[in-house]
Amino acid sequence: MDLRFLRTETIIKEKFIEQLSVMSFHEMTVTKLAKASMIDRTTFYTHYASTFELASALIIDYLAPFKNAFELSQKQRHLQSHFDSYHFFSDELVTYLLKNKQNIQLLREISLGKNSFDPQLRQLFVQVYSKSFNRKESDFVIYLMVSLAMSNLEFIMNEGRLPKREELKDGINLMSAVLNK
Repeated sequence: MDLRFLRTETIIKEKFIEQLSVMSFHEMTVTKLAKASMIDRTTFYTHYASTFELASALIIDYLAPFKNAFELSQKQRHLQSHFDSYHFFSDELVTYLLKNKQNIQLLREISLGKNSFDPQLRQLFVQVYSKSFNRKESDFVIYLMVSLAMSNLEFIMNEGRLPKREELKDGINLMSAVLNK
């Protein structure tokens, strides 16, 4: 692929994120983005059909490390008799989330229905957990695990760290106590 094309695409993506920090996605237009990127509208349309397509592409870009980490986790699980997936995700994904916190938060605010950041991440968790636990995607336990994973994401983004195992166990014990009353 042409280096100029790639450079322009990178600039468009960077300026899109920058513009999201000063205006909402629905206020952003191709004209505003092209001006911020110092390109003309025709050049923008060479890369993307719309700001919606650009937003979708960026969401996919920012979800890629999750997919890669899950794939690596699955491979390592098969190679090792004892593999700590909780610790693996803390090392790989917490660093990624904290490094990209602001951009991820901006992308999470874009409403694209099922193509939004959170629904796509939820679906990724559903696929991973249903495969890992050999359960149907519609099993309630999968819903619980996905909700827990999304809660971990929120906690990491807000607190800057993965919850400790003890915190997780304490929370589960508390929920169990409430359910057993």
